[in-house]
Amino acid sequence: MKVVVDALAASSGGGVTYLRSILAQALDADPSLEIVLVVARSDSFDVLADHPRVRILSPLGPSPSLVRRLTWEAAVLPREARQLGGDVLFSPSEIAPLRSGLPVVLGLQNPNLYERPVRYASPLQELRLRLLLLAARASARRAAALVFVSEPFRRRAAPALASRAPVFVAEPPLDTVFREPRPDQLGRFASLRPYILSVSDFYPYKNFTVLVDAFDLLQRDDLRLIIAGRPVDRHSHEQTRQRIRELGLGKRVLLTGAVQLAEMPSLYAGAECFVFPSLLESYGFPPFEAMACSTPVVTSDASVMPELIGDAAAYVNAREARAIAAEVTRVLDNCEYADALRERGLQRVARMGASVGAEALLNAFRLARATADT
Repeated sequence: MKVVVDALAASSGGGVTYLRSILAQALDADPSLEIVLVVARSDSFDVLADHPRVRILSPLGPSPSLVRRLTWEAAVLPREARQLGGDVLFSPSEIAPLRSGLPVVLGLQNPNLYERPVRYASPLQELRLRLLLLAARASARRAAALVFVSEPFRRRAAPALASRAPVFVAEPPLDTVFREPRPDQLGRFASLRPYILSVSDFYPYKNFTVLVDAFDLLQRDDLRLIIAGRPVDRHSHEQTRQRIRELGLGKRVLLTGAVQLAEMPSLYAGAECFVFPSLLESYGFPPFEAMACSTPVVTSDASVMPELIGDAAAYVNAREARAIAAEVTRVLDNCEYADALRERGLQRVARMGASVGAEALLNAFRLARATADT
């Protein structure tokens, strides 16, 4: 079975992490699976590049505009997928060609389309999200199968799609780099200790300005805050920078930008505590990655986090800086509490090694291919 994967919209963050991990697991689970991966940046998928049953194509270059990408996906991709000998087209980013000679499996993992706990500063961005939801609905109604990244996200998103297509939930495994982390190797981050850490690209709902306020409330001059992620939404990135300046924290809060995947285990392992103040997620990889590196996690009690993470983290109302500061203080000052979080975190990620998610994705592919054969 040959699956053409349209990964043009996956340039960073959870979209790349999801595909990289679950496709690798699917290839391991099914020796007959072949994948043609259509990407913008091939270096984002280097872990798959040497696999004998993976072919990577980059037809539009590393930074195609949204209009160019959508036009190519609608007008050219269906023809290309057939010429490549595909049996199934997998569109993992909410939107698929409405006319396709191949059965389509539609992947859904963008929570912004279905709920927005905070508003974007730009009216154009709000309009863009509304239009993308309309396109997602049209794609879902024509798809042979729908694949959601988590069960709690499925419950939130599926009613808005109004599709009768069969539904699958394919939770991903951890990236291979986190399966055998080396906490004793702290690399270039060792000199920054002690620090608390947060990891995510910048979007309004990531809630980093409140995290900066919480860090200020800790009143610990020896402690740093590191936020690792790309400034995807430049307005929220600048808001965070402005808050850092207002509080006089420029020497103690470090915005690293993107960090190479190979360095992430050492970044997580060096942290006294990992804080995830996000108000909206469909899955949320960073808390699990931190747990795999034996770092205690404090996370928002919003969105899908409590159901997915269970008792492996401490929960706070992340809209309240004082609540975040109080829980971080408890982790920093109570060794037994921090150790209990570490242990529960390691137990939680140990359950992520099973290939249940990959099997669900493969079953979606098989069902879609069967619809073309009937």
